Amino acid sequence: MLVRFFVIAFALCWLITIPIALHVQGLIETALLPPRAQWLIGVVPIIAAAWVTRGSADRSTWLEDALRTSVSPMWYVIAALLPWAMLGGALGVRMLLGKELPHLGADPATLAIFGVLWLVLAFGEEAGWRAYALPRMLSVRGFLGAATLLGVLWCVWHYPKMLSNPYLPMHAEGLYPEHDLFIQLMKLKNTLRHMRGEELITHLGREYYD
Repeated sequence: MLVRFFVIAFALCWLITIPIALHVQGLIETALLPPRAQWLIGVVPIIAAAWVTRGSADRSTWLEDALRTSVSPMWYVIAALLPWAMLGGALGVRMLLGKELPHLGADPATLAIFGVLWLVLAFGEEAGWRAYALPRMLSVRGFLGAATLLGVLWCVWHYPKMLSNPYLPMHAEGLYPEHDLFIQLMKLKNTLRHMRGEELITHLGREYYD
């Protein structure tokens, strides 16, 4: 059933993101789906898990894993509110320093709706990847192998969505594009270099996005 889960998850996701990516990249003229439709992929993993467990005893096991709360509910509240509190603190510091506040481009009500929608879509993904796929991969490959393989599959699953970004390209004219995975790798390397007191790699700075 694990293979069926991945087949369904990839098929449903790519049926949405690949047509959008082809249009955004200029490979097809007709927009088969609006770019915002790619948000729907957030519920694809939970749909795939629900489909493969239908009518089986595995359904209850999966739901228990998906709905399990092993810590106090207060920690979930903190996790949900802390990013907003940090954002508010950063804006407060800018005000104290007399700097202009950035334009958010949306009113508070829209931001609140976006936050709730993000949580729903995040649960849709995690209920499939972490609650269904990961536990079943652990029994075969162990933690390191299962987590690594699932991370690679998750990355490949998202790749057409990256190409369907309507704001591409996101680098300054005259500079070569660099995948965000390599940018994150560079950050990791710089962190390790800093810990060892070595010279940092600075070939890629803020001018990349200016």
